[in-house]
Amino acid sequence: MKEKIVLITGASGGLGKAIIPILIEKGYTLALQADSRAAELKTFLVDNGLTNCAVFESSLDDELACIKLVDRVEAELGKISFLVNNAGINRTASSHKLAASDWNAVLNLNLTIPFLLSKIVSKQMIEDGFGRIVHISSVVGTIPVAGTAAYAASKAGLMGMARAQSADWAKYGITVNCIAPGYLDKGMIEQVPEKMIEQLKETIPARTLGDAKGLAAMIAYLCSDEAAYVNGQTIGMNGGLA
Repeated sequence: MKEKIVLITGASGGLGKAIIPILIEKGYTLALQADSRAAELKTFLVDNGLTNCAVFESSLDDELACIKLVDRVEAELGKISFLVNNAGINRTASSHKLAASDWNAVLNLNLTIPFLLSKIVSKQMIEDGFGRIVHISSVVGTIPVAGTAAYAASKAGLMGMARAQSADWAKYGITVNCIAPGYLDKGMIEQVPEKMIEQLKETIPARTLGDAKGLAAMIAYLCSDEAAYVNGQTIGMNGGLA
């Protein structure tokens, strides 16, 4: 296989920035999707001397937006053999207070968009007889956390979708897996007050936040030839939390 082009959604967030250097080091060419923080991501790349990657400023609203994104990546870089569905949002509220619009927004970006992007890139992967798709789920999809009905549903949905997609596409040389991080030191945790973070650590058997670089290393493994027989799995990285 010649192509090593990876499309990473939500690349401007803390997790995305942790993933980028490690995948570049592994020899991948990165297509980095970002929305409102695209300029910030470009600055990050320049400041850290990161090359062999390109930023694609794009919203992920619907199927048309996904098609346009994939078309742009393939026109500028080449065919996509690897997809990392990392983009995600949360809307926190008790279930009886959660607005339907917030529910729909979370389920759309966190679950529907990964389905659509997977479907779109799978066509080329099927033709090539090779592909790697990694969905970034969450431990919240398997443990009870108050106020996270939409987020938990979307992340649990990714796990089920990965199992079904792996059954659909394994015969074409495509693997589909989930990684379900616990509380890592990058990403949404950066919006949490320090006092609350200390309380969270007490709930984790390891008593510490996870290193986001470990997530990047796991993505690199799942994209490798060595992981060809790992398929339809959800791999927890949670310090023993679940």
